[in-house]
Amino acid sequence: MCQVFYIILKNEFNLFMGKYFYLFLIGFLLNPYFINCQSVHGEVIYAQSNNWSKIASLMPYLNQEEKDRIQMSWGKSGGYTEKMKLLFNDSLSHYTYVRDDKGEESNWSYKKLSYEIYRNYLDQTSFDRMDLLGKIYIVKDKIQKRKWKIVGEIKEVGGYVCMKAETYDTIKNQKIIAWFTDKILVPLGPAEFGGLPGLILEININDNASSIIAETINLDKIVKINSPKTKGKLISHEKYQGIVKTYIQDCIERRRNPFWDLRY
Repeated sequence: MCQVFYIILKNEFNLFMGKYFYLFLIGFLLNPYFINCQSVHGEVIYAQSNNWSKIASLMPYLNQEEKDRIQMSWGKSGGYTEKMKLLFNDSLSHYTYVRDDKGEESNWSYKKLSYEIYRNYLDQTSFDRMDLLGKIYIVKDKIQKRKWKIVGEIKEVGGYVCMKAETYDTIKNQKIIAWFTDKILVPLGPAEFGGLPGLILEININDNASSIIAETINLDKIVKINSPKTKGKLISHEKYQGIVKTYIQDCIERRRNPFWDLRY
């Protein structure tokens, strides 16, 4: 895992040139995983919650009366929670559904759709297998770097002190807040989020329209990550994002919520 530490430090140097970089560097050098050059591996179970009434009310084609009607019809309970699992070892990570989850979302049809997020941190490649509009896409590319901004806030998530980072997704029109800990020095996170100097334990999208929060963190578990399935249409990250952007624009023009068929 020392190779991964080096990659993190090199790739994120410019991001942390200010005071946050030096705070991170001190923590990095004092971290027992770095000192002992130990392997880092484990399993994190996340709970992802989507508030569909809030997601729907954020659609730009709705007027205020229509938004109020949605809130009255669905109320605060217009959503559900699903369990997701992140596995990681010295060089690889895999994020997908908890297959034996008995939660309320198990009856939703999209649960059957493909959603496999792989990362190889030795060669910095991503391999994502995702279902979109009835097709399975294999999105294979270099790991994409989000433009994170670290802000001076901390809070506890899952027993770990976490720092706050923010970014913005211009395609989905989402303000994204991440809470990450430098006590677990892996550049990982739930879904397609990562690239921070520590494990992301919480994601908040558009003020709780969607959230992903770590429930259990097991760093003692030795994990085996199987090779990804290769059935699907091979495509680059840029081309996949182009498909998503066009689909969202078409749905908005037709006054249809694109996130009924697209992961929020």
